[in-house]
Amino acid sequence: MAPSRTPRQIAKGLLKGDISQQPLFLPIVFSIGSRIENVPLRDFLQNPTKISSSLKQIRNFLRCDGLACYFDPYLEAEALGGELRWSGEDLCQLILSSISETPDFRQRLCAPEEVARKGRSPVAIDVIRRLKLMLREESVLMAGVTGPCTLSSRLLGLEMGEVRERGHVSAPAAEFAAEATGQMAAKFVEAGADVIFIVEEALPVFSAEAFDDWVSLLVPVLNVIRFYEALPVLLLTDSRSVASNWERLFNQRWDCVLCPAMVGLEMGILSEIARSKGTLLGMALPLELFHLHHSNRDSLLQTIRDIFRDLRPVLLTTGGDIPATTDMKHLSETIQLVRHLAKDAIQGKAPEGSAQ
Repeated sequence: MAPSRTPRQIAKGLLKGDISQQPLFLPIVFSIGSRIENVPLRDFLQNPTKISSSLKQIRNFLRCDGLACYFDPYLEAEALGGELRWSGEDLCQLILSSISETPDFRQRLCAPEEVARKGRSPVAIDVIRRLKLMLREESVLMAGVTGPCTLSSRLLGLEMGEVRERGHVSAPAAEFAAEATGQMAAKFVEAGADVIFIVEEALPVFSAEAFDDWVSLLVPVLNVIRFYEALPVLLLTDSRSVASNWERLFNQRWDCVLCPAMVGLEMGILSEIARSKGTLLGMALPLELFHLHHSNRDSLLQTIRDIFRDLRPVLLTTGGDIPATTDMKHLSETIQLVRHLAKDAIQGKAPEGSAQ
């Protein structure tokens, strides 16, 4: 009997289209480390020692296939010149001087090639290097970068709801953002990250031309990640954006794992379309699943099981960083329950009673 492969070997195999029977389980559990270390999130994000220590504890407690080394939706925007203003210990907003959509906005921000040296970027890179040395081949090391659509919208001061109402992404801002995203991704994989999540929090309702433009911005980012033999994952966390663009998203041939938020669409048909294009699919679990008192949890778990059965994802993750306020015992129980649901779906078993 051949020895079972490590999570890192499975991730490397996916780069070559070698699909494991069991999906990689890579939930994004990062901010919760601030509670483990008993420090405010704003201090936690700047302390590589506390981050590394908490992640080792998270690994031992949850026993997932990977560790979220650094996930911060404002990392690149702050490094490019934004200011984070904190309200209390854990809530913040990004403040930027008024930036127009004209080409000269570049002069008001740091150059994209500077992004990895500014703000908290060196902290994120340091954490990956430390965990690479500490854990060696034991766990998949993950990190998140902000996708060009989301980052450009953030730099222009747009709310995610405004992004969905648009039919395009501002070309100068998106090109600038894509350069910064690529620089950050390159530094993460150089430091030792095995999986890079490119996170788009919202997308406009794309025309064919605008969609092609967005894809063309992502291609260099995907290429640099793959060059270092790391696995790129396009994580789309907004179900409305996925539903509005499903035909273009699933008919595109992606050189990455396409990982959409759960949507109320016929996932079996969509997975067939994607596989016919040679695209690997992942699945992003909704964050409300991890709420301790979610009223429709049983129904949500059944929906997840049905979608998993139809989608057959190569990778399971979460639709963003699990909030720092999440109950750890409940988190562990939910993760184990999802693992069992995935295993049963693969084996074609019926669920045993209602979910607990």
